[in-house]
Amino acid sequence: MRRFNIAGNCQEDKHYMLPPLPRIPQAWDLVQNEEYFVLHAPRQSGKTTALLALCDELNLQGKYHAVYCTLKKVPIDSECMEGIMDATNRIWLSSQQLLLERGLPDIRPDATLRTSTLQIYLTELCRKLDKPLVLLLDDVDALTGYSQISLLSQLRSGFASREDVPFPASVVLAGSRDISNYRLCLPPDSELLERVPPFNIIAAKLTLATFTPEQIAALYAQHTAETGQRFQDGALERVYHWTGGQPWLVNAVARECVEEICRNDFTREITPDLVDQAA
Repeated sequence: MRRFNIAGNCQEDKHYMLPPLPRIPQAWDLVQNEEYFVLHAPRQSGKTTALLALCDELNLQGKYHAVYCTLKKVPIDSECMEGIMDATNRIWLSSQQLLLERGLPDIRPDATLRTSTLQIYLTELCRKLDKPLVLLLDDVDALTGYSQISLLSQLRSGFASREDVPFPASVVLAGSRDISNYRLCLPPDSELLERVPPFNIIAAKLTLATFTPEQIAALYAQHTAETGQRFQDGALERVYHWTGGQPWLVNAVARECVEEICRNDFTREITPDLVDQAA
């Protein structure tokens, strides 16, 4: 039996979930047009689930090689380059499976090239692949300071020369905030404001909308179809009242009702009072 998910990305065989790709309808065209773009939304909104679905669909479609990588655990150190080296290593680890499946030799980042290791690694990786590379970077706002600027600068440099030198065809930068506005996070008197060019290669900035009442009803209907347990119409209205459609809250309220209050007694209907109690 599937459950309402409140931890980690949703998996269709384990969790009730809405189709993730319709939540970012512009993403497919942006990739097809070989654009670099941002996906930002609050935590627990479904970004990772959407990115993984996009990655799977791109690889299934067969026109691209898509690699997903999270930078969530990159060291937050604004005064040294350890963060960008760790980010490069994470991308390398994420791409190893792709190389293995294609029967291609592994390409290990050169740790001695600290100021340009990411750009050089991505160039060498794209040189080995027989299809354009789409790179989906999650939690990019885990990088701060010099490490963040290095990541963006190397992507910008590779983007500018990609007509002549192999580089990812499309890059998605996902996080809780819009990382392309990194200059806003620097002190107004920072010397970096003058030395570092703006990250002006972003074609679009996407976000994830909250669930509508109709989408909440569709999500909960999956549970009803599998278990027979019904959410009363008034209960759905109270869910939207308390959550505003925020995806994690929508799942959390339902899970509280079903598993904690009703103790998985599916003969009990979910009433407005139970939703208020759960909230």
